Amino acid sequence: QIALGDVNEEVELIIPDAYSGRAGLFSDFSGASDHHSNKVYLRRFDDYMHGVDFTGKVFIKLDIEGSEYKFLRGASKIIRHKTPYILMEVNPVALRASDTSFEDLKILLSNIGYKNYIYVEDTSKKYPIDSLSFKNQRNIVVVP
Repeated sequence: QIALGDVNEEVELIIPDAYSGRAGLFSDFSGASDHHSNKVYLRRFDDYMHGVDFTGKVFIKLDIEGSEYKFLRGASKIIRHKTPYILMEVNPVALRASDTSFEDLKILLSNIGYKNYIYVEDTSKKYPIDSLSFKNQRNIVVVP
């Protein structure tokens, strides 16, 4: 069992007692209610998957409770090489708990080659990454 992020180290995975789907690394989000924790290894995706030859199209789905930015940083080499579509849940509360701003996320996405995104609810229109901002949780697909 591992978690994916932007460093290689051991971390505490915080698991809410009422709903394990909110498990994550940030106490202000995942630890906001009764919870327990387990130690897990945090690995950079680029390191963990080093030497794996991804054939064909690659698609990444991220629903990782505020760790999206850190995952993307730790996977930037593979992402730049394969330019996958990335489905991600962006939750403002979870991002704040991880000390990540929308500006940080937009800059990183742009730097690793993404210029547009679409809303899952309406895939007919693309929006520029620099317009990304949310007041509510949203599911988006980031497109190269």
